[in-house]
Amino acid sequence: NLKNILEEVGAKFDDVIEFTTYIVGKDNIQPYIQARGYIYPDMFPNGDFPANTLLVVNALVKEEYLLEIKAVAVLP
Repeated sequence: NLKNILEEVGAKFDDVIEFTTYIVGKDNIQPYIQARGYIYPDMFPNGDFPANTLLVVNALVKEEYLLEIKAVAVLP
């Protein structure tokens, strides 16, 4: 979803300067970090990953949601 949103405004992952990640429960931290380690190299092939603040929360807007990611991108 994030890739589609970035493309709609003429941006790409290289334009992202910051992520804020909300994750439900501390038990989901390691699976998230493992998934991020797998996905980030494809998103940022130059290895220059943006800052990522990880916040552990009790719940998100719907019970089935376990992860929410906010991205800040800067366009020229």
